[in-house]
Amino acid sequence: MFVLREETEPLHWPVRISRPLSGGKIDKRFGFTAHFRVLPVEQLDKLRRAGDREIIAQILVGWEPDLCDEHSQPLPFSAETRDRLAGIAYIKLAILEAYWEMMSGREAKN
Repeated sequence: MFVLREETEPLHWPVRISRPLSGGKIDKRFGFTAHFRVLPVEQLDKLRRAGDREIIAQILVGWEPDLCDEHSQPLPFSAETRDRLAGIAYIKLAILEAYWEMMSGREAKN
């Protein structure tokens, strides 16, 4: 039985990052576990007009300690770091792809 209820807790979902390398190669070893807010369709429609970075600002509300800095230290969640991630094209696309995958009901790929 499906129970219709408002989603109030963020869902934890893997973000797989395809990092471009020199020579036309892609490194797919990277990723992190995002905490995504489930937004109503009406709000998502409004955000789409505002752009991808605004969508990410509203949906990405945290992450697990598997997102690290260059010294392998976990990065605490902050709006500044979230905005830095959203400012890197291949990471921005990975975040959005993971969110739409989650919202479409597809299982996360490993």
